[in-house]
Amino acid sequence: MKKKIFFVPNYIGTLRYYEKLFPRLSGEYECAFLFISPNPSWRRVMVAYCEERHYRHETIDDSIGRWRVPFFTALRKHKILFKRCGQFLERERPAKIVSIENDKLYLTQALFTEANARGVETIVLQWALNAYHDIRIIKAAQKLKPEDISLLRRIYFFLLKVVGRILGIYNDSFEALKRSSPVKVGIINEQARKAYVAQGYPAESIQVVGHIDSQLVMEEMNRIRSDELYRKKIYEKYRLPLDKENIIVISSMFNRKDVRVFTNEQQIKYFKAIFKTIRSIFPETTHTIMFKLHPSEHDLYNQGVGFGVIVLPDSANIVEVVALSNLYVAHPHTAVNFMAITARKPSLFVNFQGFEYFNMVKDYYGITYVISSHAEFAHLLADAKEGKLHSQYKITTDSHNSLDRIVDFIQA
Repeated sequence: MKKKIFFVPNYIGTLRYYEKLFPRLSGEYECAFLFISPNPSWRRVMVAYCEERHYRHETIDDSIGRWRVPFFTALRKHKILFKRCGQFLERERPAKIVSIENDKLYLTQALFTEANARGVETIVLQWALNAYHDIRIIKAAQKLKPEDISLLRRIYFFLLKVVGRILGIYNDSFEALKRSSPVKVGIINEQARKAYVAQGYPAESIQVVGHIDSQLVMEEMNRIRSDELYRKKIYEKYRLPLDKENIIVISSMFNRKDVRVFTNEQQIKYFKAIFKTIRSIFPETTHTIMFKLHPSEHDLYNQGVGFGVIVLPDSANIVEVVALSNLYVAHPHTAVNFMAITARKPSLFVNFQGFEYFNMVKDYYGITYVISSHAEFAHLLADAKEGKLHSQYKITTDSHNSLDRIVDFIQA
């Protein structure tokens, strides 16, 4: 009988990242997903995705009914969650659990505590940016939130912690945090190490393993170059003319619940301005513009955006799309930057709204320059067209066998 390994994503983007490990691990492990995300809409999307692809999945939630009583409900849910995590582990008896950072998905703290107590190997595997150790970065990120927590809610959460500690339900002592610490932590590059240590992860448990997509994109690029039949097939898949070069623009959402600085109309207008500037340098006769939506983004662009842009849905394979590109355009905070940079793609990073947070996190990717105006954008696009674009980044992530190293890291 195969040993069991459960992967704990917080939304569909993380799930698709972890999914890429299944073919390499399924020979030795029964691979499955475990959903603990408190966001019901995100959970529904993940469940539908798994059922469509026949992936095994389990769910642990902290719900206890419709009625909510201040203090009592929150404390009761906290205790029930630990109990349900214990019941899940006793029933399934997994060998390993692989999750995103357990400070980002607080429910995994209960899971890790219960798993560690039972000798289950707990693993955190970084998949995207984690720079939340610097108070300046945290404050800059909060400025992008649609609204701050009210004073009344702040007081409530403070009192909730006090009451929880008095009753012995909440325990955030060093020993309690230690009990929820993963056995090992795999990070993308050295830039992330400081962030993880500052967030309380033991330094001795941290290991640089790279990014899965770094190896996959290099393999995809080599296949496109060496296999003419495959090249034609992949171009047909994305409706790309074989005689044109491709520019990829990665969407960032500024109109969603947790980052709402635009209305839907402003979101469309913002990216149309980017396409317009690109087209002022690269005409439709020579270049195709691909626009890749975010994994959790609703398609606001189903009526088209003009400028000969091909809008790629969230389901498009990001590895294939980046491999097909001759020029890459994105904001400094997206995890896709890891892939473009390790693939040595000519790249431009933009921040036309002057968001402080975007400029502050660029170093975690190795980005050395961020464009702040459309005039500057057009100038650098012209440099790229003439083959004179200076690199806008330095390599911080080792693309060599990154998938192999991550698989070895999990299995060790």
